[in-house]
Amino acid sequence: ERRTLNVELWYPLNAQGTYPLILFSHGATGIKSSNQSLFRELASHGYVVSSIDHPYHSLYTTAADGHTTWIDRGYLQELRAEDATSDKQQSYADYQKWMKLRTDDINFVLDYTLAEAKKADVATVYKRIDPTKVGVMGHSLGGSAALGIGRMRDDVSAVIALESPFLTDIEGVKDGEFVWNDTPYPVPVLNVYGES
Repeated sequence: ERRTLNVELWYPLNAQGTYPLILFSHGATGIKSSNQSLFRELASHGYVVSSIDHPYHSLYTTAADGHTTWIDRGYLQELRAEDATSDKQQSYADYQKWMKLRTDDINFVLDYTLAEAKKADVATVYKRIDPTKVGVMGHSLGGSAALGIGRMRDDVSAVIALESPFLTDIEGVKDGEFVWNDTPYPVPVLNVYGES
């Protein structure tokens, strides 16, 4: 499917040299600027942050031409109806669909960003990215997708998942229970859950 992915970048003020890249995926109905205070903090500590709007999962996303794409109503209904305690098979099907959309988006943006960073004549923020230092971060469903990317790509060296289940590690359902991928995770992971 052809979709426009809108990305916003944060980077150190008066940037000189290159910096590690952190690609961020928002939560279930978030937008690319949902975690702006976090992005500013990371940029102030020497990171370039690239945050994606996932079309149809974002509450809304507005392209450079002014066209706004709103969240998909079917996706919202799936989110509201999802209940792994009563129907694990349906939950698994939903997780697979949601994670595919998000990991495809993240892979596309990472590939594009790293290709731009490696161009000798690039005259944009991409020249500030060190393509050998890449992390993926996300919140909720975005963190779940980030965890999947950490298993998919050799060029990602760390994953930070904020309040995120390991949805991409579910391989199926057997005897009414999820079947989990139990192979060791290939990169360092920080999985943070808040407490109330």
